[in-house]
Amino acid sequence: MLLYEVAPAEDERRVKVDIEKQLAEIERLAARPPEHLDSHQHVHRNEPVRSIMKTLARRLSVPLRECSLEVHFCGDFYGQTGEGEPLPGALTTENLSKILEGLPEGTTELGCHPGYPEDLESVYRDEREDELRVLCDPAIKEVLRRLQIGLRGFSTTMVRAGPEGNQEQ
Repeated sequence: MLLYEVAPAEDERRVKVDIEKQLAEIERLAARPPEHLDSHQHVHRNEPVRSIMKTLARRLSVPLRECSLEVHFCGDFYGQTGEGEPLPGALTTENLSKILEGLPEGTTELGCHPGYPEDLESVYRDEREDELRVLCDPAIKEVLRRLQIGLRGFSTTMVRAGPEGNQEQ
């Protein structure tokens, strides 16, 4: 269930206008283009948003979450079900260790929402600090070392966008 909607997802013209406005705002705030693209609540998984975002990713030569062969996405480190119910035990060092051990070879984006919940209105408010605590646990650093997993941002990830752009998996 969407928490809010700026443009109806089925209105291709309005979605395209809104995406372009968001891109301009990102570029204004960051003083550079984005390093990758994704969407809130994965709305880019469905048309017409998917096609619009894939075209934009090709134009910018950046990966689009779940549409790039070079970058795998893992959304398993999440403290709620798809219906927003709590998942006890999901946000633990042990669970994150299992997730990391199961990652495929190559580059993986681990979706998560760490942070401090003060003054935040979100259905995922309470889980943010739990995520932060687990991600910063020294035991996770040891797991990363043992598995030879290096942490990096998208700006250090080489992603090729050929004539067809980001390729669908």
